[in-house]
Amino acid sequence: MKLFAIADLCERWGYTRAGVHKLTKTSDFPKPLAMVALGRTAIFAEEDIVNYENSKVGLLKSTAQPSKKRKPEPLKNIDWVGGFDL
Repeated sequence: MKLFAIADLCERWGYTRAGVHKLTKTSDFPKPLAMVALGRTAIFAEEDIVNYENSKVGLLKSTAQPSKKRKPEPLKNIDWVGGFDL
């Protein structure tokens, strides 16, 4: 049995965490199998998620891309005054 947390659903659907949390508040969203991390993380069964996806036209957008965490840009044009002796 494969299990999903909110972060997994964000990546699977290309939604933000807020977007997925909004869906979980609807009456037809599957109930979690368990709550872990002191009740802060909901865990869902793959079968329940697939059934939900199949019942929701437009949930999976063909243009949706997996979310990518942005990498911080390197510092540019910084004059370093001082330094460290190693």
